[in-house]
Amino acid sequence: IAYLKMEKYAQAEPFLKRSLEIIEKKPNLRPSRVPTALNRLSLLYFLQERYEDAEPLLERALKLAEKDLKANDPLMATILFNLALTYRIQRKYLKATPLLERSIKIRKKILRSDHPDLADSYALMGALYMYQDKDNNAIEYMERAVEIWDKSFASESLEILAMYKNLEKLYN
Repeated sequence: IAYLKMEKYAQAEPFLKRSLEIIEKKPNLRPSRVPTALNRLSLLYFLQERYEDAEPLLERALKLAEKDLKANDPLMATILFNLALTYRIQRKYLKATPLLERSIKIRKKILRSDHPDLADSYALMGALYMYQDKDNNAIEYMERAVEIWDKSFASESLEILAMYKNLEKLYN
């Protein structure tokens, strides 16, 4: 994880792969360990814009999470969000939308209504709807995201400015 934070991706990859190999060979570990390791490796690929490599890892993580974790587990919400984001970047909007709906449903149950992760989910859902020309739905979610971000960040943050720009396009 430290290598990821330092953007030393070449050094991070062998450690993340080896970690996954070790965890997969130990059947008595917590059920969340393999999905977590898959999610971390997919994050590396995502940061490197290797979305085609991240996607199958996240799909596998989701299958394991659905089998082994509780429906409202925070890790489930994270994997759903990350896979939806990966699909969005690849323009697979119809695949992304139901996953993000599930993630939002979980996050609404486990997080405060003004939590930044919920705002990120709303912003992504707004973007998905915008790309699908569902402008009224896009506006609704983007406004929710802005409302939370206005409370959480400085009003000049890049997230809020980008969202206002998207909202302006949708309003016009």
